[in-house]
Amino acid sequence: MGRSFDELLEETRIARKNRVPPKWWEERYWAVARWFKEIILEGGWKRALRFWWQRQTRGFDDSETWGLDYTCCRWLLPRFKRYRELSEGFCHPCGTTADEWHNILDDIEYFLNVEAEYIEDDFDLDKGETIHIVDWDRFTKGEKLFGEYFRSLWW
Repeated sequence: MGRSFDELLEETRIARKNRVPPKWWEERYWAVARWFKEIILEGGWKRALRFWWQRQTRGFDDSETWGLDYTCCRWLLPRFKRYRELSEGFCHPCGTTADEWHNILDDIEYFLNVEAEYIEDDFDLDKGETIHIVDWDRFTKGEKLFGEYFRSLWW
């Protein structure tokens, strides 16, 4: 019939543990080869030039709007972490205790971290790391809490 999910998961963990890291030049070589293929051979130089011009004039390019959820979470995550450092212990919304607020912020940070970090890796098949262990219940809980407490994120 096939292997169970737990067997596949264990094989993935073992493979990651025993994986040989690439040599320093291999990553650079493939990055240059990919750039050469996309920009020179496939005519992507026009798009690269247009995106560069958009970044210079607007501060962002059209590629950031392809996955706006990812772009927003990637922008928000470091600022949210700093918010937690600055507001630790003395600022929480009415009706919640400091411990409850801390747990809410943990779930929101988990949601932002998964959305900003893991979603990007899923599209990079060259890394060979497309399987991630995500607690989807906590992810959706953090997503809902982010929407619910969005107006309370100030100190």
